[in-house]
Amino acid sequence: MQMAPFESDGSLRGNFGAALAEALAARSITTAQGAPIIAEFAIAVREAEAGIADPAGSTNDSIDWESRPRPRDWFDTCNATRLRATLLLLDRTEGTIRYRGVAETDDCNYDEVHLAELAEALVSDAQGEFVQR
Repeated sequence: MQMAPFESDGSLRGNFGAALAEALAARSITTAQGAPIIAEFAIAVREAEAGIADPAGSTNDSIDWESRPRPRDWFDTCNATRLRATLLLLDRTEGTIRYRGVAETDDCNYDEVHLAELAEALVSDAQGEFVQR
């Protein structure tokens, strides 16, 4: 598998790319330039009280949530943030998407542990998809 390029600059994308590379290595998935599968990824952080909806699939009566807002609770000690990661595996030869997965987590602050958990969840899910084929 070929990983999409990412910087080692301490940025959110760079840190998640490193976590994703570690999750792949932990499952004995090797990475190399020119491999038949390309792993592209995205990561974003936003307020957890905001949601993402599909405007084409939503009506005035119902909302088709892709990422439901986190309701504020009386016992919350913070304004939580949401990390949302996407992994896309592209088949270089066929030009098709072999896998697309999304994982997200809410917390007061995020750190490397959260990034590692998201990366592991995505790699585990992707590997399950490949095994089923």
